[in-house]
Amino acid sequence: MNVRVQLAGFLVLAVIVLVQASWAQGVTVSGSVRDRNNNPKAYVSVTFEGPRRYVAMTDGEGRYTITNVQNGSYSVVVRQGDNVQRFSQRISGQQEVNLVVQW
Repeated sequence: MNVRVQLAGFLVLAVIVLVQASWAQGVTVSGSVRDRNNNPKAYVSVTFEGPRRYVAMTDGEGRYTITNVQNGSYSVVVRQGDNVQRFSQRISGQQEVNLVVQW
């Protein structure tokens, strides 16, 4: 087999492997949860349900971060005790998702 053909085949295979590895890593999604008066909602759970499931807890300032999120459409559930609110969100790359709950 010609050396050039072998090298070209190797390069194509290397590109495919690199593309697959970058897709598998996912992205970082961060944001905040606030109430309708713009007060931060501390220590509430934020769950992204879609192609995969991711859960985070807001900090004392209402901020959260989720790493390694796969792109796709998600139902986002914010929960604190009996209070629950759902949102729809499309993830396509790193982004900030700020949520306002009605409680």
